Amino acid sequence: MPRGGAALLNQRMSITLRARTALAVFMAASAVGAFAAPRTTHYGAYMNGRKIGRMSLSVENTYVGGKARVRMTATSLLAIEMMGTEVRQESTVVSVCDEKLRPVSQQYTISSNGSVMRLDATYAARTVEVRLDTGASSSRKVLRVPSDGTLSADSSFLTLGGDVTVGSRMVVYYLNPLTVALDRAVVTVEAKERVALNDEEYDAVRMTATTPLGRIRTWESPPGEVLWVEMPLGMAMYRMDEQAAGNAGTPEPTRRGAGAGSPGALRPPRDFAIATSVAADRAIQAPRRVRRLTAEIGGVPDGGFVLQDARQRVAAAPGRHGVYTFRIQAGATRASDCPLPVKRTELKRYLAAAAYLDMDRPEIRRIARSLRDPRSAQRTASRIRSWLRRNLSPDYSIGVPRSATDVLKTRRGVCRDYAVLFGALARSAGLPTRLVGGLVYAEGRFFYHAWVECWTGAWTPFDATMDTDFVDATHMKFAQGDPTDMMMVFAVVGKLSVKVLDSGA
Repeated sequence: MPRGGAALLNQRMSITLRARTALAVFMAASAVGAFAAPRTTHYGAYMNGRKIGRMSLSVENTYVGGKARVRMTATSLLAIEMMGTEVRQESTVVSVCDEKLRPVSQQYTISSNGSVMRLDATYAARTVEVRLDTGASSSRKVLRVPSDGTLSADSSFLTLGGDVTVGSRMVVYYLNPLTVALDRAVVTVEAKERVALNDEEYDAVRMTATTPLGRIRTWESPPGEVLWVEMPLGMAMYRMDEQAAGNAGTPEPTRRGAGAGSPGALRPPRDFAIATSVAADRAIQAPRRVRRLTAEIGGVPDGGFVLQDARQRVAAAPGRHGVYTFRIQAGATRASDCPLPVKRTELKRYLAAAAYLDMDRPEIRRIARSLRDPRSAQRTASRIRSWLRRNLSPDYSIGVPRSATDVLKTRRGVCRDYAVLFGALARSAGLPTRLVGGLVYAEGRFFYHAWVECWTGAWTPFDATMDTDFVDATHMKFAQGDPTDMMMVFAVVGKLSVKVLDSGA
């Protein structure tokens, strides 16, 4: 596997982070319209039968600026295995909502192995103002809320403080803290049913949110008590007492309901990167030297993940929804070199600072100047890749996005961190660069990975986790742009299948 590779996946913990916020909003529903005593509820988090963490949720009514509000504070600790290394993530989300449980403000604090990401969001009727702090850098972004939906504190909250009616359906938009964008969810009240959790029976409402990351299904026992949540990749969360939630050895509860899945029915490898990778139907020999690859990819959610250029050609399979044929020719983008800085108008966005890309920091500018060759974009990109390869070490234990300055300070990280620092150095040097998220082949499987593409007269890929400038044809991309665009690749995790049709040197 490429050095530093596959670890784009550790941000998949964000699924549990979002579901935890969903629980906060669901449980606050019973407090709407009247003051209730503060309460704290505890949950255990599982993945395919294995306990991966705990969560606690406190709900209280309060006043903010003289107005009645509902404040929800959720804290969690999650731990998964990634490439033989434990990844621990601690997070706190404070959501302040109005009497209809529409968000007024949110504050996220997510930490992992000494790195911290903070996000503050202020909500208005049709806009959300977001401030993102990562290490030594900060950025601001204003998001516009589409007119076809309603703002929600989370993708799974369906009722917005109102009554639930079986069959009701609505569109909601909620903040994705990783991509710093508003994700769209179609939410439905599916049924009212009799369910059991650890053999204790309840009258429950089953509700589903179809999100970019997959389906999140929740069982709620009125008024507003969430029993359990089922999420993508075999993840689930269950209500339990504080001692059971905090005990790593607590077995996954039994659950029974018309729409419920089977607890622990799947037993994938314990390692998260392997469990969420895509098995190839046949082996690819000497993958780091492969110059051509033709593969049939199934499960592509929509055309937004179909990217084409001179290197990667994609064609839809006739009559087969979500199935595409990818044809990748490594070296196809090699072009005549160009001097720096590149001043083409259409490339300006790939020279700008962005979330996580604090390219104007003195230490970033100093290294960029030392590696820059004003006569050659190609040599500049090659020098940056070589410098990163020599100076960064892989560390799979970091489960939070980081700024380029933070990566430079620690000089360790995952493929996502290599790409972020590459992007900051290259843009600072006047070299247009976009970050890429996709798949790469290693040891019989396709792993989720991150790399970059630089404009050297044409878009040319570089992978700082590799030993050479050559980027083999098993690199298939599904997202590109700034770091938050690159992270959009999370939407295809766990959904793809790969059939190798042809490969060769």
